[in-house]
Amino acid sequence: MILKFIRWQMHSVALCGHQFCVECMRQYIEAMLLEGGVPRCPRYQCESKPILRSFTNLLTLKLRKMWEQRIQEDSIPVADRVYCPNRMCSALMSVSELSKSTNGH
Repeated sequence: MILKFIRWQMHSVALCGHQFCVECMRQYIEAMLLEGGVPRCPRYQCESKPILRSFTNLLTLKLRKMWEQRIQEDSIPVADRVYCPNRMCSALMSVSELSKSTNGH
């Protein structure tokens, strides 16, 4: 049996153009975020990153904020990451950015 999808039931990953049904895409993004990852195109071996604003109406506010946080975290190289030592905070920071701010730059 071949199923035909109406255009609005499919969602395209902006940069690569791969298409997936809306519900599968929503579930995939949610799973990636809850596992601590940054969503990428679900197509095998595709490294394209979906654009957050393309999925805002599919996700809860909590998941959108989580995605924004993952994007920020992903922008800091692993070797440059440091976390706030306060157990109540544990915010991720960049060592190089911290040294710039303490050196008056």
